[in-house]
Amino acid sequence: MNNKKVSNLNFDSILVFMISISILIFSFSNGVNGNDFWWHAKVGEWISVNHKIPTSDFFSWHTSLHGAKWYSHEWLSEYFIYQVLHHTGEIGVYLFSLLSAFLIFFILIYYNRKHLGKSLVFSCAVFLLFTAILPNFCYFRPHLFSFILLTLITLLMFHFKKYPDTKLIFLLPVISLLWVNLHGGSSNLTYIIPIIFLISTAFDLKIGKLKSNKIENSALIRLFISMAISFLALFINPHGSDMILYPYTNMMDKNMLAYITEWAAPDAKDISCIILVYFPIIAIAILFIITRKNIDMTHFFLFGFTTYLTFRSIRFIVFLVIICIFFIFEYKSPKDKSAKESKKGPDNPVIEKILLGIILLMISSLSVIGIIRTVNYYHKNNGLVQKSVDKKFINLIKKEKPQRLYNTSHLGELLIYNDIPVFIDGRADLYKGTIYNDHARLNTMQPLAFDDKETPPDYDITNKIIKKYNFDGFFVVKDMPLTTYLYSHPDKYKVLLEDKSCVYFKTIK
Repeated sequence: MNNKKVSNLNFDSILVFMISISILIFSFSNGVNGNDFWWHAKVGEWISVNHKIPTSDFFSWHTSLHGAKWYSHEWLSEYFIYQVLHHTGEIGVYLFSLLSAFLIFFILIYYNRKHLGKSLVFSCAVFLLFTAILPNFCYFRPHLFSFILLTLITLLMFHFKKYPDTKLIFLLPVISLLWVNLHGGSSNLTYIIPIIFLISTAFDLKIGKLKSNKIENSALIRLFISMAISFLALFINPHGSDMILYPYTNMMDKNMLAYITEWAAPDAKDISCIILVYFPIIAIAILFIITRKNIDMTHFFLFGFTTYLTFRSIRFIVFLVIICIFFIFEYKSPKDKSAKESKKGPDNPVIEKILLGIILLMISSLSVIGIIRTVNYYHKNNGLVQKSVDKKFINLIKKEKPQRLYNTSHLGELLIYNDIPVFIDGRADLYKGTIYNDHARLNTMQPLAFDDKETPPDYDITNKIIKKYNFDGFFVVKDMPLTTYLYSHPDKYKVLLEDKSCVYFKTIK
Protein backbone atom coordinates (compact mmCIF):
# COMPACT_ATOMS: atom_id res chain seq x y z
CA MET A 1 0.00 0.00 0.00
CA ASN A 2 2.73 2.46 1.03
CA ASN A 3 4.87 1.47 -1.94
CA LYS A 4 2.00 2.25 -4.28
CA LYS A 5 1.57 5.72 -2.76
CA VAL A 6 5.25 6.44 -3.15
CA SER A 7 5.10 5.23 -6.75
CA ASN A 8 2.11 7.44 -7.59
CA LEU A 9 3.77 10.35 -5.81
CA ASN A 10 6.97 9.92 -7.79
CA PHE A 11 4.98 9.71 -11.01
CA ASP A 12 3.22 13.03 -10.31
CA SER A 13 6.43 14.78 -9.28
CA ILE A 14 8.41 13.51 -12.25
CA LEU A 15 5.58 14.42 -14.60
CA VAL A 16 5.35 18.01 -13.35
CA PHE A 17 9.14 18.34 -13.43
CA MET A 18 9.42 16.93 -16.97
CA ILE A 19 6.70 19.27 -18.23
CA SER A 20 8.39 22.23 -16.53
CA ILE A 21 11.88 21.58 -17.89
CA SER A 22 10.61 20.97 -21.41
CA ILE A 23 8.86 24.36 -21.37
CA LEU A 24 11.96 25.98 -19.89
CA ILE A 25 14.13 24.53 -22.66
CA PHE A 26 11.72 25.95 -25.22
CA SER A 27 11.55 29.32 -23.41
CA PHE A 28 15.34 29.62 -23.40
CA SER A 29 15.62 28.79 -27.12
CA ASN A 30 16.03 32.46 -28.08
CA GLY A 31 19.17 32.74 -25.99
CA VAL A 32 19.50 34.34 -22.58
CA ASN A 33 18.98 38.00 -21.88
CA GLY A 34 22.26 39.92 -21.99
CA ASN A 35 21.00 42.88 -19.96
CA ASP A 36 23.97 44.09 -17.85
CA PHE A 37 25.75 40.76 -18.36
CA TRP A 38 28.69 42.20 -20.27
CA TRP A 39 29.81 44.84 -17.82
CA HIS A 40 29.54 42.31 -14.98
CA ALA A 41 31.78 39.99 -17.02
CA LYS A 42 34.25 42.85 -17.59
CA VAL A 43 34.43 43.57 -13.85
CA GLY A 44 35.06 39.87 -13.28
CA GLU A 45 37.86 39.97 -15.84
CA TRP A 46 39.43 42.97 -14.09
CA ILE A 47 39.28 41.17 -10.74
CA SER A 48 40.84 38.05 -12.28
CA VAL A 49 43.68 39.99 -13.89
CA ASN A 50 44.43 42.39 -11.01
CA HIS A 51 43.69 40.01 -8.11
CA LYS A 52 41.82 42.70 -6.19
CA ILE A 53 38.39 44.28 -6.02
CA PRO A 54 37.83 47.69 -7.63
CA THR A 55 37.21 50.64 -5.33
CA SER A 56 36.98 53.38 -7.97
CA ASP A 57 35.45 53.66 -11.42
CA PHE A 58 37.51 53.28 -14.58
CA PHE A 59 34.83 52.43 -17.18
CA SER A 60 33.14 55.84 -17.46
CA TRP A 61 35.26 58.66 -18.85
CA HIS A 62 33.27 61.24 -16.88
CA THR A 63 33.21 59.65 -13.42
CA SER A 64 36.82 58.47 -13.68
CA LEU A 65 37.93 62.05 -14.46
CA HIS A 66 36.30 63.16 -11.21
CA GLY A 67 37.75 60.29 -9.18
CA ALA A 68 34.38 58.76 -8.41
CA LYS A 69 34.45 55.94 -5.91
CA TRP A 70 32.69 52.76 -6.90
CA TYR A 71 32.87 49.32 -5.40
CA SER A 72 31.39 46.13 -6.68
CA HIS A 73 28.88 44.71 -4.24
CA GLU A 74 28.64 41.62 -6.45
CA TRP A 75 32.36 40.90 -6.86
CA LEU A 76 32.18 37.13 -6.25
CA SER A 77 29.44 36.54 -8.80
CA GLU A 78 31.24 38.78 -11.31
CA TYR A 79 34.42 36.77 -10.87
CA PHE A 80 32.42 33.58 -11.40
CA ILE A 81 30.59 35.03 -14.44
CA TYR A 82 33.89 35.89 -16.11
CA GLN A 83 35.39 32.46 -15.36
CA VAL A 84 32.38 30.70 -16.90
CA LEU A 85 32.46 32.96 -19.96
CA HIS A 86 36.25 32.69 -20.31
CA HIS A 87 36.41 28.89 -20.04
CA THR A 88 33.12 27.78 -21.61
CA GLY A 89 32.00 30.73 -23.75
CA GLU A 90 28.41 31.75 -24.26
CA ILE A 91 27.30 28.12 -24.31
CA GLY A 92 28.41 27.82 -20.68
CA VAL A 93 26.59 31.05 -19.80
CA TYR A 94 23.43 29.71 -21.42
CA LEU A 95 23.69 26.32 -19.69
CA PHE A 96 24.32 27.86 -16.27
CA SER A 97 21.21 30.04 -16.63
CA LEU A 98 19.07 27.11 -17.78
CA LEU A 99 20.41 24.67 -15.16
CA SER A 100 19.82 27.26 -12.43
CA ALA A 101 16.16 27.35 -13.47
CA PHE A 102 16.10 23.53 -13.42
CA LEU A 103 17.56 23.53 -9.89
CA ILE A 104 14.97 25.98 -8.56
CA PHE A 105 12.12 23.97 -10.08
CA PHE A 106 13.56 20.70 -8.78
CA ILE A 107 13.75 22.00 -5.20
CA LEU A 108 10.21 23.39 -5.30
CA ILE A 109 8.75 20.24 -6.85
CA TYR A 110 10.66 17.93 -4.53
CA TYR A 111 9.52 19.89 -1.47
CA ASN A 112 5.88 19.72 -2.58
CA ARG A 113 6.02 16.09 -3.77
CA LYS A 114 3.35 14.96 -1.28
CA HIS A 115 0.87 17.57 -2.51
CA LEU A 116 1.28 17.37 -6.29
CA GLY A 117 -0.84 14.25 -6.71
CA LYS A 118 -3.81 15.68 -4.82
CA SER A 119 -4.65 17.95 -7.74
CA LEU A 120 -2.41 17.41 -10.72
CA VAL A 121 -4.19 20.08 -12.77
CA PHE A 122 -3.67 22.69 -10.05
CA SER A 123 -0.04 21.62 -9.65
CA CYS A 124 0.65 21.87 -13.37
CA ALA A 125 -1.07 25.27 -13.52
CA VAL A 126 1.13 26.65 -10.72
CA PHE A 127 4.38 25.50 -12.28
CA LEU A 128 3.30 26.44 -15.80
CA LEU A 129 2.72 29.99 -14.55
CA PHE A 130 6.17 29.95 -12.98
CA THR A 131 7.71 28.78 -16.28
CA ALA A 132 6.18 31.89 -17.85
CA ILE A 133 7.63 34.18 -15.16
CA LEU A 134 11.10 32.85 -14.38
CA PRO A 135 12.73 32.94 -17.87
CA ASN A 136 12.14 36.71 -18.01
CA PHE A 137 14.53 37.15 -15.07
CA CYS A 138 16.63 33.97 -15.04
CA TYR A 139 19.75 35.03 -16.90
CA PHE A 140 23.38 35.01 -15.84
CA ARG A 141 23.61 38.06 -13.63
CA PRO A 142 24.28 38.36 -9.89
CA HIS A 143 20.54 38.35 -9.11
CA LEU A 144 20.42 34.75 -10.41
CA PHE A 145 22.39 33.72 -7.33
CA SER A 146 19.81 35.51 -5.18
CA PHE A 147 17.06 33.35 -6.72
CA ILE A 148 19.00 30.19 -5.85
CA LEU A 149 19.94 31.33 -2.34
CA LEU A 150 16.38 32.52 -1.66
CA THR A 151 15.10 29.07 -2.63
CA LEU A 152 17.65 27.43 -0.32
CA ILE A 153 17.03 29.71 2.67
CA THR A 154 13.25 29.32 2.34
CA LEU A 155 13.66 25.55 2.13
CA LEU A 156 15.87 25.64 5.22
CA MET A 157 13.41 27.77 7.20
CA PHE A 158 10.41 25.58 6.37
CA HIS A 159 12.47 22.52 7.29
CA PHE A 160 13.21 24.20 10.62
CA LYS A 161 9.53 25.02 11.14
CA LYS A 162 8.63 21.37 10.57
CA TYR A 163 11.60 19.94 12.51
CA PRO A 164 12.58 22.54 15.16
CA ASP A 165 15.34 20.30 16.54
CA THR A 166 17.28 20.32 13.26
CA LYS A 167 20.88 21.47 13.41
CA LEU A 168 20.66 22.52 9.76
CA ILE A 169 19.49 25.92 10.95
CA PHE A 170 23.16 26.75 11.54
CA LEU A 171 23.66 26.77 7.78
CA LEU A 172 22.08 30.24 7.81
CA PRO A 173 25.41 32.03 8.37
CA VAL A 174 26.94 30.16 5.41
CA ILE A 175 24.11 31.34 3.15
CA SER A 176 24.49 34.85 4.55
CA LEU A 177 28.24 34.92 3.85
CA LEU A 178 27.72 33.75 0.28
CA TRP A 179 24.82 36.09 -0.37
CA VAL A 180 26.52 39.31 0.72
CA ASN A 181 29.44 38.64 -1.62
CA LEU A 182 27.46 37.24 -4.55
CA HIS A 183 24.63 39.78 -4.63
CA GLY A 184 24.75 42.28 -1.81
CA GLY A 185 21.68 44.11 -3.05
CA SER A 186 19.37 41.38 -1.73
CA SER A 187 21.50 40.05 1.14
CA ASN A 188 19.21 41.61 3.77
CA LEU A 189 16.79 38.74 3.12
CA THR A 190 19.15 36.47 5.04
CA TYR A 191 17.85 37.98 8.25
CA ILE A 192 14.44 39.38 7.20
CA ILE A 193 13.03 35.96 6.26
CA PRO A 194 14.25 34.26 9.49
CA ILE A 195 12.80 37.18 11.48
CA ILE A 196 9.41 36.48 9.90
CA PHE A 197 9.68 32.85 10.94
CA LEU A 198 10.84 33.82 14.44
CA ILE A 199 7.96 36.25 15.04
CA SER A 200 5.31 33.92 13.63
CA THR A 201 6.42 30.89 15.67
CA ALA A 202 7.16 32.64 18.97
CA PHE A 203 3.59 32.41 20.31
CA ASP A 204 0.24 30.66 20.02
CA LEU A 205 -2.37 32.93 18.51
CA LYS A 206 -5.58 32.67 16.53
CA ILE A 207 -7.31 35.65 14.90
CA GLY A 208 -10.14 34.51 12.67
CA LYS A 209 -8.55 32.14 10.15
CA LEU A 210 -5.05 33.34 10.98
CA LYS A 211 -3.21 31.01 13.31
CA SER A 212 0.33 30.76 14.66
CA ASN A 213 1.74 27.78 16.53
CA LYS A 214 4.52 28.29 19.03
CA ILE A 215 7.59 26.09 18.79
CA GLU A 216 9.83 25.17 21.72
CA ASN A 217 11.87 27.90 23.36
CA SER A 218 15.10 25.97 22.81
CA ALA A 219 14.42 25.92 19.05
CA LEU A 220 13.65 29.65 19.07
CA ILE A 221 16.92 30.30 20.87
CA ARG A 222 18.83 28.29 18.26
CA LEU A 223 17.12 30.25 15.52
CA PHE A 224 17.94 33.56 17.20
CA ILE A 225 21.60 32.58 17.63
CA SER A 226 21.82 31.48 14.00
CA MET A 227 20.21 34.75 12.89
CA ALA A 228 22.67 36.78 14.97
CA ILE A 229 25.64 34.95 13.46
CA SER A 230 24.11 35.37 10.00
CA PHE A 231 23.82 39.11 10.53
CA LEU A 232 27.44 39.33 11.65
CA ALA A 233 28.45 37.29 8.59
CA LEU A 234 27.12 40.11 6.40
CA PHE A 235 30.06 42.22 7.58
CA ILE A 236 32.50 39.72 6.05
CA ASN A 237 32.85 41.35 2.66
CA PRO A 238 35.34 43.74 1.07
CA HIS A 239 33.20 46.77 1.91
CA GLY A 240 32.31 45.98 5.52
CA SER A 241 29.37 47.72 7.14
CA ASP A 242 28.43 49.61 3.95
CA MET A 243 26.79 46.44 2.65
CA ILE A 244 24.32 46.40 5.56
CA LEU A 245 22.67 49.61 4.36
CA TYR A 246 23.20 49.12 0.64
CA PRO A 247 19.94 47.16 -0.06
CA TYR A 248 17.91 49.94 1.56
CA THR A 249 19.67 52.95 -0.01
CA ASN A 250 19.01 51.54 -3.48
CA MET A 251 15.32 50.96 -2.87
CA MET A 252 14.93 54.49 -1.46
CA ASP A 253 16.15 56.19 -4.63
CA LYS A 254 12.88 57.16 -6.35
CA ASN A 255 14.60 58.34 -9.53
CA MET A 256 16.29 55.01 -10.13
CA LEU A 257 13.09 53.15 -9.36
CA ALA A 258 11.31 55.30 -11.93
CA TYR A 259 13.99 55.20 -14.62
CA ILE A 260 15.27 51.61 -14.54
CA THR A 261 12.66 49.37 -16.15
CA GLU A 262 13.30 46.26 -14.07
CA TRP A 263 13.21 48.33 -10.86
CA ALA A 264 9.91 50.01 -11.70
CA ALA A 265 6.62 49.13 -10.06
CA PRO A 266 4.37 46.82 -12.11
CA ASP A 267 2.22 48.68 -14.63
CA ALA A 268 -1.46 47.75 -14.35
CA LYS A 269 -1.99 48.93 -17.94
CA ASP A 270 0.47 46.35 -19.29
CA ILE A 271 -1.22 43.05 -20.16
CA SER A 272 1.95 41.07 -19.41
CA CYS A 273 2.10 42.61 -15.92
CA ILE A 274 -1.53 41.73 -15.34
CA ILE A 275 -0.92 38.08 -16.25
CA LEU A 276 2.53 37.54 -14.75
CA VAL A 277 2.39 39.85 -11.71
CA TYR A 278 -1.12 40.81 -10.64
CA PHE A 279 -2.71 37.46 -11.43
CA PRO A 280 -0.43 35.38 -9.14
CA ILE A 281 -0.92 37.86 -6.29
CA ILE A 282 -4.70 37.94 -6.69
CA ALA A 283 -4.88 34.14 -7.10
CA ILE A 284 -2.96 33.53 -3.86
CA ALA A 285 -5.10 36.07 -2.02
CA ILE A 286 -8.27 34.36 -3.26
CA LEU A 287 -6.86 30.99 -2.22
CA PHE A 288 -6.39 32.34 1.30
CA ILE A 289 -9.96 33.66 1.32
CA ILE A 290 -11.76 30.54 0.07
CA THR A 291 -9.75 27.90 1.89
CA ARG A 292 -11.48 26.07 4.71
CA LYS A 293 -8.19 25.67 6.54
CA ASN A 294 -6.58 28.01 9.02
CA ILE A 295 -3.99 30.29 7.46
CA ASP A 296 -0.54 29.87 8.94
CA MET A 297 0.75 33.21 10.23
CA THR A 298 4.17 32.53 8.69
CA HIS A 299 2.60 32.04 5.26
CA PHE A 300 0.51 35.18 5.63
CA PHE A 301 3.49 37.34 6.64
CA LEU A 302 5.67 35.96 3.83
CA PHE A 303 2.96 36.63 1.27
CA GLY A 304 2.39 40.15 2.59
CA PHE A 305 6.10 40.96 2.64
CA THR A 306 6.83 39.70 -0.89
CA THR A 307 3.67 41.38 -2.23
CA TYR A 308 4.90 44.69 -0.81
CA LEU A 309 8.29 44.18 -2.48
CA THR A 310 6.65 43.32 -5.81
CA PHE A 311 4.50 46.45 -5.77
CA ARG A 312 7.67 48.45 -5.12
CA SER A 313 9.60 46.77 -7.94
CA ILE A 314 8.49 44.25 -10.56
CA ARG A 315 11.73 42.25 -10.27
CA PHE A 316 10.55 40.85 -6.91
CA ILE A 317 7.74 38.83 -8.49
CA VAL A 318 10.20 35.92 -8.74
CA PHE A 319 10.84 36.17 -4.99
CA LEU A 320 7.11 36.15 -4.31
CA VAL A 321 6.40 33.10 -6.46
CA ILE A 322 9.38 31.09 -5.17
CA ILE A 323 8.42 31.68 -1.53
CA CYS A 324 4.67 31.16 -2.01
CA ILE A 325 5.09 27.87 -3.91
CA PHE A 326 6.49 26.43 -0.68
CA PHE A 327 3.06 26.68 0.98
CA ILE A 328 0.20 27.35 -1.48
CA PHE A 329 -0.47 23.65 -2.09
CA GLU A 330 -1.46 23.29 1.56
CA TYR A 331 -4.52 25.49 0.93
CA LYS A 332 -5.85 23.63 -2.08
CA SER A 333 -8.93 21.92 -0.66
CA PRO A 334 -8.86 18.21 -1.53
CA LYS A 335 -11.94 16.72 -3.16
CA ASP A 336 -14.21 14.37 -1.29
CA LYS A 337 -12.32 11.11 -0.96
CA SER A 338 -15.27 8.84 -1.74
CA ALA A 339 -16.15 10.83 -4.87
CA LYS A 340 -12.54 10.75 -5.96
CA GLU A 341 -12.33 7.00 -5.47
CA SER A 342 -15.63 6.42 -7.31
CA LYS A 343 -14.34 8.29 -10.35
CA LYS A 344 -11.01 6.60 -10.25
CA GLY A 345 -10.76 3.58 -12.47
CA PRO A 346 -9.11 0.34 -11.47
CA ASP A 347 -5.36 0.42 -10.96
CA ASN A 348 -3.86 -0.64 -14.26
CA PRO A 349 -0.07 -0.28 -14.55
CA VAL A 350 -0.23 -0.92 -18.31
CA ILE A 351 -2.59 2.02 -18.93
CA GLU A 352 -0.50 4.17 -16.60
CA LYS A 353 2.64 3.34 -18.57
CA ILE A 354 0.93 4.07 -21.89
CA LEU A 355 -0.29 7.45 -20.66
CA LEU A 356 3.13 8.21 -19.26
CA GLY A 357 4.69 7.26 -22.60
CA ILE A 358 2.36 9.57 -24.53
CA ILE A 359 3.02 12.49 -22.17
CA LEU A 360 6.77 11.90 -22.26
CA LEU A 361 6.67 11.81 -26.06
CA MET A 362 4.86 15.15 -26.16
CA ILE A 363 7.20 16.92 -23.73
CA SER A 364 10.24 15.30 -25.35
CA SER A 365 9.10 16.71 -28.68
CA LEU A 366 8.82 20.18 -27.13
CA SER A 367 12.32 19.79 -25.70
CA VAL A 368 13.73 18.69 -29.06
CA ILE A 369 12.08 21.66 -30.79
CA GLY A 370 13.56 23.93 -28.14
CA ILE A 371 17.03 22.45 -28.62
CA ILE A 372 16.80 22.82 -32.40
CA ARG A 373 15.70 26.46 -32.02
CA THR A 374 18.60 27.07 -29.62
CA VAL A 375 21.14 25.61 -32.06
CA ASN A 376 19.70 27.73 -34.88
CA TYR A 377 19.86 30.85 -32.70
CA TYR A 378 23.48 30.10 -31.84
CA HIS A 379 24.53 29.78 -35.49
CA LYS A 380 22.49 32.78 -36.61
CA ASN A 381 23.75 35.12 -33.88
CA ASN A 382 27.15 33.58 -33.22
CA GLY A 383 26.32 33.13 -29.54
CA LEU A 384 23.60 32.47 -27.00
CA VAL A 385 23.69 35.72 -25.02
CA GLN A 386 21.54 38.47 -26.51
CA LYS A 387 23.41 41.63 -27.50
CA SER A 388 21.97 45.13 -27.78
CA VAL A 389 24.78 46.43 -30.00
CA ASP A 390 25.87 45.19 -33.42
CA LYS A 391 29.58 44.50 -33.74
CA LYS A 392 29.88 47.06 -36.56
CA PHE A 393 29.15 49.86 -34.08
CA ILE A 394 31.86 48.59 -31.76
CA ASN A 395 34.39 48.55 -34.59
CA LEU A 396 33.43 52.05 -35.74
CA ILE A 397 33.57 53.61 -32.27
CA LYS A 398 36.94 51.98 -31.64
CA LYS A 399 38.16 53.48 -34.89
CA GLU A 400 36.75 56.94 -34.14
CA LYS A 401 38.04 56.92 -30.54
CA PRO A 402 35.67 59.58 -29.11
CA GLN A 403 36.99 61.08 -25.87
CA ARG A 404 33.63 62.24 -24.50
CA LEU A 405 31.09 59.80 -25.89
CA TYR A 406 27.43 60.09 -24.94
CA ASN A 407 25.58 56.77 -24.92
CA THR A 408 22.16 55.52 -23.95
CA SER A 409 22.62 53.68 -20.63
CA HIS A 410 21.69 50.16 -21.76
CA LEU A 411 24.16 50.38 -24.66
CA GLY A 412 27.02 50.97 -22.24
CA GLU A 413 27.63 47.38 -21.16
CA LEU A 414 28.93 46.13 -24.53
CA LEU A 415 31.03 49.28 -24.92
CA ILE A 416 32.61 48.54 -21.55
CA TYR A 417 33.20 44.91 -22.47
CA ASN A 418 35.02 46.09 -25.60
CA ASP A 419 37.19 48.60 -23.69
CA ILE A 420 35.36 51.72 -24.89
CA PRO A 421 34.93 54.44 -22.21
CA VAL A 422 31.25 55.22 -21.63
CA PHE A 423 29.28 58.13 -20.24
CA ILE A 424 26.82 55.91 -18.40
CA ASP A 425 25.86 52.24 -18.08
CA GLY A 426 23.85 49.91 -15.87
CA ARG A 427 25.69 50.66 -12.61
CA ALA A 428 22.84 52.67 -11.15
CA ASP A 429 24.49 53.23 -7.76
CA LEU A 430 27.45 54.99 -9.42
CA TYR A 431 25.43 57.45 -11.49
CA LYS A 432 22.52 58.28 -9.20
CA GLY A 433 21.99 61.97 -8.72
CA THR A 434 23.23 64.52 -11.24
CA ILE A 435 24.42 62.14 -13.97
CA TYR A 436 21.22 60.09 -13.98
CA ASN A 437 19.12 63.26 -14.01
CA ASP A 438 21.09 64.76 -16.88
CA HIS A 439 20.95 61.48 -18.79
CA ALA A 440 17.17 61.26 -18.38
CA ARG A 441 16.62 64.94 -19.26
CA LEU A 442 18.79 64.66 -22.35
CA ASN A 443 17.08 61.51 -23.61
CA THR A 444 13.60 62.96 -23.15
CA MET A 445 14.49 66.64 -23.73
CA GLN A 446 12.38 67.55 -20.72
CA PRO A 447 13.23 70.08 -17.99
CA LEU A 448 12.41 67.56 -15.25
CA ALA A 449 14.08 64.16 -15.44
CA PHE A 450 11.28 61.98 -14.13
CA ASP A 451 8.15 63.99 -14.86
CA ASP A 452 5.26 62.01 -16.36
CA LYS A 453 3.72 65.14 -17.87
CA GLU A 454 4.26 65.38 -21.62
CA THR A 455 5.55 68.81 -22.64
CA PRO A 456 7.17 70.13 -25.82
CA PRO A 457 10.92 69.40 -26.15
CA ASP A 458 13.07 71.82 -24.21
CA TYR A 459 15.90 72.79 -26.59
CA ASP A 460 17.57 75.08 -24.06
CA ILE A 461 17.99 72.24 -21.56
CA THR A 462 19.28 69.95 -24.30
CA ASN A 463 21.89 72.45 -25.48
CA LYS A 464 22.99 73.25 -21.93
CA ILE A 465 23.57 69.58 -21.05
CA ILE A 466 25.43 68.89 -24.31
CA LYS A 467 27.59 71.96 -23.70
CA LYS A 468 28.14 70.98 -20.06
CA TYR A 469 29.75 67.65 -20.97
CA ASN A 470 31.09 68.71 -24.39
CA PHE A 471 30.17 65.40 -26.05
CA ASP A 472 32.12 64.59 -29.21
CA GLY A 473 30.04 61.58 -30.18
CA PHE A 474 26.54 60.18 -29.58
CA PHE A 475 25.66 56.49 -29.57
CA VAL A 476 21.91 56.36 -29.03
CA VAL A 477 18.78 54.38 -29.74
CA LYS A 478 16.52 55.69 -32.47
CA ASP A 479 13.17 55.96 -30.73
CA MET A 480 13.78 58.93 -28.41
CA PRO A 481 13.54 62.73 -28.69
CA LEU A 482 17.31 63.29 -28.43
CA THR A 483 17.91 61.25 -31.58
CA THR A 484 15.32 63.29 -33.48
CA TYR A 485 17.07 66.44 -32.29
CA LEU A 486 20.46 65.19 -33.49
CA TYR A 487 19.01 64.22 -36.88
CA SER A 488 17.57 67.71 -37.25
CA HIS A 489 20.98 69.39 -36.85
CA PRO A 490 23.16 67.87 -39.59
CA ASP A 491 25.42 70.92 -39.42
CA LYS A 492 26.44 69.91 -35.89
CA TYR A 493 26.05 66.13 -35.79
CA LYS A 494 26.98 63.78 -38.61
CA VAL A 495 25.54 60.27 -38.92
CA LEU A 496 28.37 57.77 -39.37
CA LEU A 497 26.40 54.54 -38.88
CA GLU A 498 22.85 53.44 -38.18
CA ASP A 499 20.66 50.37 -38.20
CA LYS A 500 17.06 49.65 -37.20
CA SER A 501 17.61 50.33 -33.50
CA CYS A 502 20.76 52.42 -33.01
CA VAL A 503 22.63 55.31 -34.58
CA TYR A 504 26.08 56.81 -34.06
CA PHE A 505 26.59 60.57 -34.53
CA LYS A 506 29.92 62.34 -34.69
CA THR A 507 30.03 65.91 -33.42
CA ILE A 508 31.27 68.25 -36.13
CA LYS A 509 33.95 70.52 -34.69
